[in-house]
Amino acid sequence: MLLPENYNASEFEKETNEGGASQFFSLKDGQARTIRIMGDQDKPETFVMGYSAWRDGTKECRPNTDRGYSEMVEYAEIKTFTDRNGREIERKEAKKFWLFQIYNVTESRPQVWEVTRKDIRRMLEEYERNPKWGDLTQYDITVTRKGKDMDTIYSLMPEPPKEPPSDEIIKAIEEAKIDCSVVFKGGYPMGALTEDAPDVNDQENMARLNEEDDTADPLAPLQRVASKFRD
Repeated sequence: MLLPENYNASEFEKETNEGGASQFFSLKDGQARTIRIMGDQDKPETFVMGYSAWRDGTKECRPNTDRGYSEMVEYAEIKTFTDRNGREIERKEAKKFWLFQIYNVTESRPQVWEVTRKDIRRMLEEYERNPKWGDLTQYDITVTRKGKDMDTIYSLMPEPPKEPPSDEIIKAIEEAKIDCSVVFKGGYPMGALTEDAPDVNDQENMARLNEEDDTADPLAPLQRVASKFRD
């Protein structure tokens, strides 16, 4: 399903009304959080993939299809990137993203995580392929961030024991009424499965996340999805 032409993806991210804590998972330099991934590609309310782009301060999104990618490249504004060799390059960019449910174990609350960095996706793929770990929903992962901007490095470390999510986590996720798929309809994931889903407008916070979750390699090619946690 494609978004309406006037879709404003400000609803893709907001600060909650309770204590100002973001419902989107993000880290600052030096922070670490332990999470439990709760997304399953077979259940779009828990996990979606797509492309996003910015123009005039507004972010829009499309599903993970060739058409979705083309539309986002067409929509995107021209930006200047500096590659690892210090060269400035002008281009339009459509970012690949994964959006999925997580439980933030450190903070004891459900969130959603929008992953646009290819290196993070690769690390998740590697753990899922590793027979020692496998299914990403069956163990906690500690995510650590060091650095800022293009010098940002993330590390992901699986944490034993390997076991299904607890009843407490399952209950918290269920009560959060998260539906990741609504981002392709102009909706906001948290509480989307309730009739009184919030109406939000937070382009400023989305811009902050866009700056923090910078691309490790702006020239890296986007790849098609081949498995549950593949590009």
